[in-house]
Formats: sequence, structure tokens, C-alpha cells
Amino acid sequence: RPAILTSGTLVSGSSFARIRQMLGLERNIRTSFFEAQSPFNYKQNCLLYIPKDMPSPGNRRNVEALAQRIEELVKAAHGHALVLFTSYRLMGEVHALLRGRLPFPLLEAWRNGQQIIRLFKNLPNAVLFAAGPCWEGIDFPGDMVSLLVIARLPFPVPDPLSEAEKMYY
Repeated sequence: RPAILTSGTLVSGSSFARIRQMLGLERNIRTSFFEAQSPFNYKQNCLLYIPKDMPSPGNRRNVEALAQRIEELVKAAHGHALVLFTSYRLMGEVHALLRGRLPFPLLEAWRNGQQIIRLFKNLPNAVLFAAGPCWEGIDFPGDMVSLLVIARLPFPVPDPLSEAEKMYY
């Protein structure tokens, strides 16, 4: 049966090799691939900032330092920010520390945050704190989001059973 897979994350390092391996398609000669290049000029329009001076995760000072750094970045960008968290607890703690400290509407999108996302899209210069479902599949057209802060990259918890199944297949 034919299938079409589309995603912004199927290609890794300009190659489909990883997704082919993950899906068991590396030996399937009937599989074809197409990569559509983005019209967005990332080199000209983006800045990647990775702080080197943050306290380690788990340290109480990390939450405070994260809140302070987010505050600085959001103020520099004049809002228009999406702040992604891998933990609802961390999101709530940082949000609580920043409540009242930013001159922009500060919103939190929890598990079913569609109403909050709609509100964010209608508020000028808003800042959206999000976790879970907000990591993928949401369109923010124009300059609605000019700052994306990723508090921590989402790495899956190692699962020996899943790893053994992948090796078996």
C-alpha cells in the first residue's frame, strides 16, 4: 500500500538515511524521496544563541537563571516569543517567577491549550510558554514569533525494550 510521509524533520544532515533506517526502509528499492527546500533564508534571518553559563538542570538556581535569561531575551525581542519546555513543572515555575516582570502578555499553554494559542495569535507582542503538544504542528505566520526559546531539548527516556525491538527488526 502506498504511503506518503511529510514532515519538517524527516531529513537529517541532508539525508533520509536515518528515517529510512528507523522505518526499516533502507533496503526497499521502491521507496522514493523528495526534499523541498525552505524559501526562508535562515542564515540571513536567524541567530542561534546557546548560553554557556547556565547552572546544571536540577539545581534550584537553574530555574532562577533560566527565568532571568528568558526575561532578557524576551525584552530584547519586544515579545513575539514562544518558550518551549519539556516539563510542565519547570514551565510553571519559570512562568511564576516572570509573572509581572515582563511588559508583554504572558500566557501558558497546558495540555489542551488551543484557546491560549488562539489568544496568543491575537495579542500583539505576547509571550507563550508551552510544553507537550505545542512542540509540533502549530503555525505562527508572519512575525508572530520572532523569538523561539527552547528551555531544554526533548530527548526521549532510554527504553531498553524498545532498543532491543529496534535491533531485532
